[in-house]
Amino acid sequence: MNLEDLLYENAPAARDALLSALPPEEDCPPNFSPGFRRRLRRLTHRQRHPVLFRTLRQAAACFLALLVLGGAYLGADSRARAGFLRWVRQVYQTQIVYRFAGEAAESGVYRPGWVPEGYTLAEAWNDTVLYNDPSGRNLVFDYTLMQSGTALSIQDADKAIIKSADINGVSGELYLSTDASLPNVLIWLDEDAELVFGITGFLDESDMLHMAESVYLANSTN
Repeated sequence: MNLEDLLYENAPAARDALLSALPPEEDCPPNFSPGFRRRLRRLTHRQRHPVLFRTLRQAAACFLALLVLGGAYLGADSRARAGFLRWVRQVYQTQIVYRFAGEAAESGVYRPGWVPEGYTLAEAWNDTVLYNDPSGRNLVFDYTLMQSGTALSIQDADKAIIKSADINGVSGELYLSTDASLPNVLIWLDEDAELVFGITGFLDESDMLHMAESVYLANSTN
């Protein structure tokens, strides 16, 4: 019998021995920290809503390589060139990805001062607020720091009409979905605050802009 067959034959016995050495499940209740529980809830929420912003942790070297390889793109795209030191916009077949550069920093807590009638608060975290309407449709306000290793992804961008937007003097983009089953998305990039904001929901253009313009700093870290 060769070594591979020997390992295959004895694998079940090894598995059973390892499992029997573990303490009973009732003797090991989970004891997660409050911070871990908050991060887990946020992760679960974002996985259930793929249109929302996703924070992608990557090595700084990958981002530097992206900047080098994207030189030709930056020269052709004025929006990306304007924010060259802080962000790069990449267009793929079905999505648009923004990648950011910068040092890690603290941000305050931001909240919208206005939401459309009928929407009520469902859940809130430091950087994400979820509202629901009576029919169960979600409305999400979200923001994240512009720092190295962070990115946001607009899914199903090929099914949207993309329009430029101005949010209190800050440039942004509005993704108006051509598919009634998909929400609209508004993002704006505030380089002074080193933050990128977003709203995702089944609102028309006017309400999306009104809600964005109402966002204010509710709690400062300074």
